[in-house]
Amino acid sequence: MKKLVGISLFVFWAFVAAILTAGLVFYQNNKNSPARNSILNLATNDPAQEKETALDAAEIAKHNSANNCWIIINDKVYNVSSYLGAHPGGAATIAPYCGKEASNAFTTKDTGSSHSANANSMLASYYIGDLNQKIGASQTAQNVQSAASSQSKASLSDPAPVAQPSPAPAGQTTLNMAEIAKHNSTGNCWIIISGKIYNATNYLRAHPGGSGTITPYCGKDATPAFQGQGHSSYANSLLASYYIGDLNQSAGSAQVEQNIQNTNNAPPPAKTREDDDEYEDD
Repeated sequence: MKKLVGISLFVFWAFVAAILTAGLVFYQNNKNSPARNSILNLATNDPAQEKETALDAAEIAKHNSANNCWIIINDKVYNVSSYLGAHPGGAATIAPYCGKEASNAFTTKDTGSSHSANANSMLASYYIGDLNQKIGASQTAQNVQSAASSQSKASLSDPAPVAQPSPAPAGQTTLNMAEIAKHNSTGNCWIIISGKIYNATNYLRAHPGGSGTITPYCGKDATPAFQGQGHSSYANSLLASYYIGDLNQSAGSAQVEQNIQNTNNAPPPAKTREDDDEYEDD
């Protein structure tokens, strides 16, 4: 009888030991499973304690390469990384502004002309947040990803968002930036002042500040330079003698040629005391 009881106890404890061993193995195999960790993460993830990202100048400055390019336009932050290659002016047009403020460059295209309505509307697809805004890190990551996806689609569906000027009809000349840029030497110098085009070629030698004051602006917009000098009323009145037409105006080629001829033959202006006063400190 005692022998039977002993055998029964042995079998019982052997069975208990087998169950405990199997349970320990199962626990070890599943304690690091993705499903378990996912549940734990859901249980411990507190949005209120999530780290925030401040979209300030220091943060934007980190994204300063062609592969990671954030820019600021009118106090809004945009991720333009994957759009660089699709830009009609080439990646080099945007790359210098990666990680920096680009409002003026975008507004003027560095040439004085503005972007098309289509180009402006595309900005919304690249938007991350407002400058100096604080948002959750996960939301920032989501915005960056959304911007990257939108840019890829834009590159495929709209590779040339900036409308190109149509060729002028036969016998017509369009006084756009491309045309003005051709006249960029001392022997052929056109400048833009407040949206109007002037042929300054004949005036260079008569300028009180010397021709070197004007020549850097031949073929370009000279509005800030002209206005910043604080010219006299007499200097402003001289502009009419060198006027060719308005920026982006389409005019008859014969009329444009006549205007050029008239401005090249304009008599030299009389030198005044006001002229000396303007440049005596230069």
